[in-house]
Amino acid sequence: MQQSSHIDYIMQNLETLTLAELLVLRAKADILIEEKYSLRIKTKESQLFQFLESQANQDKSLETVINLVNEWMADESDYDVETYSSIEPVLHRNQPL
Repeated sequence: MQQSSHIDYIMQNLETLTLAELLVLRAKADILIEEKYSLRIKTKESQLFQFLESQANQDKSLETVINLVNEWMADESDYDVETYSSIEPVLHRNQPL
């Protein structure tokens, strides 16, 4: 059954209902509309929460990188001095003249 024929069928049957039956139907329809609208709101809230959570994780990632750089800067093992001489030729290989 197509969408328009569903509506046509409902409309034909609505005309046979009493006022009391129509009011009950209206109350039930209002509840369904509220539930569907509420579900849409909850979905949007969930998407917002996921976005905020991802932002918080990015902030944690930035904090992790900052801590790592600080750790490297505090390193006094001379590893960088010993290693630089072996990678220096590669660093300068593709530089424009």
